[in-house]
Amino acid sequence: MLRKFIIPIILISAFSAMSIYTDSTLPFQREFALGQAVFSPLDEAALTRLESMAANENAAIHKATRILDIYIVSWQPDIDIDAYETAMKTGDYNTVLELHKRGEPEVQGMIEFLKNSGLVKWACP
Repeated sequence: MLRKFIIPIILISAFSAMSIYTDSTLPFQREFALGQAVFSPLDEAALTRLESMAANENAAIHKATRILDIYIVSWQPDIDIDAYETAMKTGDYNTVLELHKRGEPEVQGMIEFLKNSGLVKWACP
């Protein structure tokens, strides 16, 4: 029963620590990090295949925790990063939200790819 609660807590903690394009000062809630998805591979062979596939697409896979088999795949999101960072610095949250929404299909596409690959137990934003 305890394990049922530990995994979500670790996922939330990992997302908080690993999100590259997020800022806790935003006045709205974001449900995903741009250019990132979290997953658990089926086994070591599946992880090796995923790492190879990620490298071919200029993405990287990092272990999110030391104990659990949770990984983060990250890539450069296909949005204007300079505009995003400028909007973050200047407090232009309408632009931040617009750019964040533009990046959502990319994140969802990665999750679908991971799920359809047959190489992961689960994947989420």
